Amino acid sequence: MYQLLKALGAALISSTFVLFWLPAAIAGGLTVIPDSVTINKGSTEALQPNQEIEISFFAYNYHFGSSEYMYLPIVIVPLGDRERSASISEIRKWQIFVLELAGGAQTAPVEEKELRLSVRLRVPGQFGRYKIMYSYNPLFYGRPLQGSGGRRTIFRPVGPDQREAEFAVSRNRMHLTSMGEFSVAAPRAREAADNMPLYLKVNNEIPGLRQLKGGISETPLTFSWELRGPYARQKQAVTYRYKLWPSDKSFGEWSSEIESIYTFLNSGAYEFQVQAKFDDGKQSTVSHIANFSFFMPETMIVQPTEEVLIKAMTGAQVSPNKPSIDVDSVYSGSRALLVGVWNFDDRTNLPAFEERKIRNDIETLKVSLERNGFSVTTLIKQRVNKDEVLGHIDDLVKETKPNERVLVYFSTHGFPDPLSPSDVYLATSDCTVAKPRVKCLKLSDLETDAKRVLALDARQVLFAIDSCFAGLGVVSKSLPRTNLTRLAAHQGAFMLTAGLPDQKAQIDQTLNMSTFTHFLAKGLDGSADLIEDGVITMTELFLYVQYETARQTKSEQIPMMGRLLGQGEMLFKKSAANLRP
Repeated sequence: MYQLLKALGAALISSTFVLFWLPAAIAGGLTVIPDSVTINKGSTEALQPNQEIEISFFAYNYHFGSSEYMYLPIVIVPLGDRERSASISEIRKWQIFVLELAGGAQTAPVEEKELRLSVRLRVPGQFGRYKIMYSYNPLFYGRPLQGSGGRRTIFRPVGPDQREAEFAVSRNRMHLTSMGEFSVAAPRAREAADNMPLYLKVNNEIPGLRQLKGGISETPLTFSWELRGPYARQKQAVTYRYKLWPSDKSFGEWSSEIESIYTFLNSGAYEFQVQAKFDDGKQSTVSHIANFSFFMPETMIVQPTEEVLIKAMTGAQVSPNKPSIDVDSVYSGSRALLVGVWNFDDRTNLPAFEERKIRNDIETLKVSLERNGFSVTTLIKQRVNKDEVLGHIDDLVKETKPNERVLVYFSTHGFPDPLSPSDVYLATSDCTVAKPRVKCLKLSDLETDAKRVLALDARQVLFAIDSCFAGLGVVSKSLPRTNLTRLAAHQGAFMLTAGLPDQKAQIDQTLNMSTFTHFLAKGLDGSADLIEDGVITMTELFLYVQYETARQTKSEQIPMMGRLLGQGEMLFKKSAANLRP
């Protein structure tokens, strides 16, 4: 029967013009005893890339008497692959080994016995989780495969036999059975290498040569670094990470960036740290940390010029081909709620504002937003109570439609909780400072409202707060290197505040309105298009408002911005109709 089936197989091959010999798979079989399999003597530790491991197991093996060579396929497959439906192109990415079990001079009519087998092989070089599989339907050949070292040896077929083994595994993929799983860890970084010198510069000079002064500046603070030595020759294998203490509590992600640009730093002590890592897939080594400690005597605010912005966002010099986007096509609608409060019951702690100036804030911003395509609702009258404000916010949330942009603005008093100074509140007419939780608006609750809006698939949300004591933490890292399309596509929520936590919002007596709101409106009208590409990003708007407000108030008021949620930024358009004196 065996000879007859072998002849039929040969006839089938000749009739279909297959150029390789299809081995008969009827001369024996093998079954691994599942509980007997151990990988690396039962160790559960993650393996290193290309590490040699030992697999031991017991198996029942039977082999009909013949001179055929019998091979057990052992395959290493990524855990996510579906081996039973894998294509031949996917199978070629697997590691296919074969274990020679019998062949050559064997003549016994039937041999059946329990084998104890132990093989050694190397795991893949890529980290991840893998499964080890075998085919209980062995492969049979009339000759030894290339690369074989004799019985009980495991090897990877080479040359034409490699292709044959791949096709054989593909034909028998329904017979693949798991023997176990293992993990390959990312390459372990060795201790810091002394031959990886990392050089740090500040504003393209050796650190410490010049004293950093801060204040209003035209030049950003730029840290740059360079790796030298033998590891620097393979630049594609080198990455860096850095942090600025105390703004950053931990290092950022490893990246290929070789500089970090800061346009704002509060006064105080800092330390910049940077580290290099070499990883070519075979070895991983880190450098010693290069650092520079310095003191900023006064708050540094950099004029956000076109050159500074483009370099920070793209890492390149100014290019005449500036990418842009049609803002009108990004959003399905634009809605804004503007709230102005000038009259307060708690006159002792919340003195009244001049009604005329609050109305100027609301009206000026309303005009600028309408020029930008917003449908604007205003809440400004003799008394504006907490419940009324919350009702308008609820209506704004409920009416939200997918891909809208939503803006909420407050012009009122702000104050810290007397018993919990880290909690900041916005004052409504019925607010009492002694009992802020009763009739005052908690600033952090606005983040919950932002989540509600984004949950309805709105594109972006912006809260603009013109009040005292509303400042947020500094966004001090260099600007994100991304493009307008990516900014517009993602959801995001920001809060823009009029000043730092210990600063009071300024009223410009010549303008009869808030300094912050004046520059916010002027920026929306087009002055914040710093790159001059016809589009104003949230980053551009913030940097413009921050710099101009600080310059106008001699740094007594410095607006701040915090990212509440997401990675997207609200965009605004600039047109000839927007521009005003």
